[in-house]
Amino acid sequence: MFLLEISLGLDGVGDYAPDNLLRSLALYGTLVIWSRMSGKPSTTSGIRLLFRDQSIRGFWIFNWFRAPDPGRSPRSTKRYSL
Repeated sequence: MFLLEISLGLDGVGDYAPDNLLRSLALYGTLVIWSRMSGKPSTTSGIRLLFRDQSIRGFWIFNWFRAPDPGRSPRSTKRYSL
């Protein structure tokens, strides 16, 4: 059996999608929320964040363009290529 460890999830929907994505992420995984196309706030359980040591980050394209180096956010230590 092949098991794929997913370390990064991207959510542009909101509502229950972030919770479903966090369930799919590996230990220490990161979820990036970049939109809310459903029009509803994102919902998730803090228990998953706590016990699986997962994290949620926001991403807004206008802030990315304003950063001194467009390849990274001023506060980011990781780089992700899409």
